[in-house]
Amino acid sequence: MTRERDKVFMELVVRKMDRSDGVGVNRMRKKMKVYLFSQLSYCDGLTVKNTVIQGGEAEPSTIEFSYEEPTSSDRRLWQKALRTLTSVNYRFQIPLGYSTRLPYDRFVWFTTVDRQRLLCVDQASMMSTLYLPSASHRRTRQSALYQDTGRSDSLSCMYTQFASVQASSSGG
Repeated sequence: MTRERDKVFMELVVRKMDRSDGVGVNRMRKKMKVYLFSQLSYCDGLTVKNTVIQGGEAEPSTIEFSYEEPTSSDRRLWQKALRTLTSVNYRFQIPLGYSTRLPYDRFVWFTTVDRQRLLCVDQASMMSTLYLPSASHRRTRQSALYQDTGRSDSLSCMYTQFASVQASSSGG
């Protein structure tokens, strides 16, 4: 488990849903590269990631999953499973606890306490990329914009927190 109060996703599905729904949910689970409940959420341990809800492109993982081609029925079952295991607004009923190990995501994001540095570490190559607040930095209610510096940095004790990152579609 990567976080306190984490669970194996399919164990929860088997316990809380009809057995007949399990095959379709499992196809979507493999497509989305989810093994643990924590892989559904942002680093807040409370909110399901939008990409998971939409069933879009899965994040690269350090766990090997078989290739799956889910049907539209599987996608509907996935939505049902997420609502059953979380809530109608896709928030966990009990937040996950502290991280106990690195997540299984291939790209792990870290930040400093003051959020002035963002570091992306590729767990496959152990290469890192440093991001700093954008020069055209415009804070929004929920997020800040960062820019790739083209430099790397070592993962040191200054990076104390995991971060959830979404690529900006506006380009700046």
